[in-house]
Amino acid sequence: MTRSLNALLLAGLFTVAVAGQPGLSSPVPVDPTVKVAKLSNGLTYYIKKNAKPADKVELRLVVNAGSILERDDQQGVAHFVEHMAFNGTKSFQKNELISYLQTIGVQFGADLNALTNFDETVYILPVPTDKAEYLDTGLQILTEWASAITLDPAEIERKKEEERLAQEKLEQEKKAAEQKEQERLDAEKKEQERLDHEKKEAEKKEAEKQAAAEKAAADKKAAEKKKAEEAAAAKKAADEKARLAREAELRRSLEAEERANAMRNSDEAARWHASIVAKIQRAWIKPASARPGVTCIVSVQQVPGGEVTAVRVNSCSIEDAALRQSVENAVYSASPLPPPPDPALFERNLELTFAPQ
Repeated sequence: MTRSLNALLLAGLFTVAVAGQPGLSSPVPVDPTVKVAKLSNGLTYYIKKNAKPADKVELRLVVNAGSILERDDQQGVAHFVEHMAFNGTKSFQKNELISYLQTIGVQFGADLNALTNFDETVYILPVPTDKAEYLDTGLQILTEWASAITLDPAEIERKKEEERLAQEKLEQEKKAAEQKEQERLDAEKKEQERLDHEKKEAEKKEAEKQAAAEKAAADKKAAEKKKAEEAAAAKKAADEKARLAREAELRRSLEAEERANAMRNSDEAARWHASIVAKIQRAWIKPASARPGVTCIVSVQQVPGGEVTAVRVNSCSIEDAALRQSVENAVYSASPLPPPPDPALFERNLELTFAPQ
């Protein structure tokens, strides 16, 4: 790896300006403010001046080799070699490199760093320019990264152990994170199941409540319908009973009327009427204007016992006011009227033919 270097970048920031829109096969133009040259050993370098950050230069070593060059049994070697560059070079044994850089204000990770990609490995080294020796030492470090990494077997084993422990820690953290995530997912699932259960129970209760309300409404409607039907049936029965009662009463009334008519037309009724007219005749006082042969039709109302309550002379064959009045007086005088021989013959309203003698 250390023999496959082909690029050295010495600059604060590397900027490439693209002018126009070149074709895909055209090389990307280089920023005209960047100085590009090549050393006699074939190493290409780029320099660009930047005012910021002040009093500092950033050195970069870009190696045209990365993980893509590894065989299957070499996976991880490129990245491991990148790490070993910080664990000892010809002039800086073990961690002396990092210790030295910290003395001049360069912090590992924040300033000093490196990265391995598929097709390149990049070392980044910012150094202050307060003293010229800092830049000289920085260039020396890049040189030794390129050609003088010690790769001490003890350091390799220690680094491998660090990598193993780091990987183990990473796997543990990953496992813990996965476990934590699984616990979170399980908790979320459990919470969702609880919410779903509560929702299902609430929906079940709501459905039961709705079903109960519908049943209550249906029962109420059925009860109202039954009550209405019972009321209609009761009314129909009452109407039928009333109709039958009316019919029975009508039959009784007709039968009574028939019997009454039969009795009124009977000889007994005729004799009773004759006895009433005879008593009226006896009570009649003939007025001076009365003439023989007069006949009057008289309506009489009586109560049981024969007490006369009303009298009206409907007509007389000869109109005579004094005669009319004498007939009315005679009826009232005849009260109480003779009772019928049979109580069934009693008539409250009588119509009599009175021919005064």
